[in-house]
Amino acid sequence: MTPKHQSKQKFSDISLHCVHGGYPGASLARRTVSAGFEGLDPAPISNLAPDSAQRTTTALVRMGRPQMFAMSAGFFGVHFCSTLQIALVTPYFLHTLRASTQLSHFVWILGPISGMFTAPVVGYLSDGCSSRWGRRRPFILGGTVTALLALGLFGSATRVGLIIGASPIAVAIVAFGAVDFAANTLVWPLRAMISDLVGKDEQHLGQGMVSVQASLGEIASSIFLAKLDDPLEHMQRIVTVAIIILSTSVAVSIAVGRESPLQHHPLPDFSDKNSADEGPPGSTDQEAQDRDSSGELSETERIRECTIVAAIYGFGWLAWFCCLPYLSSWLGTSVLGGDPEAEAGSDLAERFQRGVELLGRFGIAKSVVGLVSAAVYPGVLRSMGLRPLLAFSYGLLCALFMMGWRAQSEFVAGMVIAGLGWPWSVTLSAPSAVILERYPQSRGALLGYLNLFAVVPQLLDATYTGTLVHATSEATLLFVASCWAGVAALTSACFLRS
Repeated sequence: MTPKHQSKQKFSDISLHCVHGGYPGASLARRTVSAGFEGLDPAPISNLAPDSAQRTTTALVRMGRPQMFAMSAGFFGVHFCSTLQIALVTPYFLHTLRASTQLSHFVWILGPISGMFTAPVVGYLSDGCSSRWGRRRPFILGGTVTALLALGLFGSATRVGLIIGASPIAVAIVAFGAVDFAANTLVWPLRAMISDLVGKDEQHLGQGMVSVQASLGEIASSIFLAKLDDPLEHMQRIVTVAIIILSTSVAVSIAVGRESPLQHHPLPDFSDKNSADEGPPGSTDQEAQDRDSSGELSETERIRECTIVAAIYGFGWLAWFCCLPYLSSWLGTSVLGGDPEAEAGSDLAERFQRGVELLGRFGIAKSVVGLVSAAVYPGVLRSMGLRPLLAFSYGLLCALFMMGWRAQSEFVAGMVIAGLGWPWSVTLSAPSAVILERYPQSRGALLGYLNLFAVVPQLLDATYTGTLVHATSEATLLFVASCWAGVAALTSACFLRS
């Protein structure tokens, strides 16, 4: 095969039956991921700028780690806000607004509903955006502005409700839904921009930087929360700080991520069948099917791997969303024996409030573990491989949630929450990096498709968690989460090949 032929790749029309696998959820995974991957050119383009086979946004410049770190700063603000959200939203609805247990859990359904539509659409639109500000930055800016306005409305729900004559609970629900919508508009283009501007061989490092910034944001948020004696009484102050942090951090990302306007180029000619069909001298037809001319996985194998990774990602989020938003309530009720509906100032009410405070302190330990994990993750991946890494991480998550199910002391609960730092860091980094590394084109759309494997689990969890807690306790959610994490670990161990 001539060098000219070796450099050419062929678009393949991969149908759904090309992806095999008998793992749980394989049918949903194949239908969703294959729809996103179908028709894309998976060929390695290590000698070209990102997306240069179809379009260019920047020149390929080797980016240093400090620049990657600064470009990921937006995730510091995003996770600063999300940590506060996880710690305070459920107690805020329960204790401050006096909403029912079912409603306090059901409001979390707003995020996945918006994410199911927002992330894929925004990802697709950003891939083809020809704004002079670049492909991703207009969406990042729009999402940030919307998030800031929605945060301000959420923190002033009681006051706004009195002014307009509406229920504060209704105002808070609308604001909470708007925050989730804005987050989906902001996060995925930001992640795609980072992927666009780093080299193909630096995708795991780039996504690792995202996890580092996320951990730093969680540490800062947890320290801030721990210093407040009664966080629920300081919601406006908390929201004001969150607005300042989010706007500042995203501004840094936009300033450092210097995109150039999108330049469309004609698609390369892939019509030469000889270049597509030939294999290395002496290779068999089967070898040609399994490997392309550069020794990389064939398109069928890439789709199979990405489908399994997406399914693992989905099972992982079924575990995370089952209990993550309710950890403060779990600490206050199942571990400390408090009651969110108890009279203010009573012993039961104070125990519940202490659970909210403890989550801030334990969250610091979790974030420190996550920070260390994010720093060493690329090296661990190189030494272990993807399958052992994911199997170990979700196996650890399964064990930790099982410990939390039986926890009756602050010490054990603190160990459980601190230990979540490692699987959390891997969840934030590995699946996205695998998808982005395997498919350089249409990163925004692919991240949108991958997001479906996060929002659909959240949607499913939101439909039963409130009823389950009402019938049993928050601790039961940790048992269910442990089961989902176990499925993710088994899927990793049994179906990934490397």
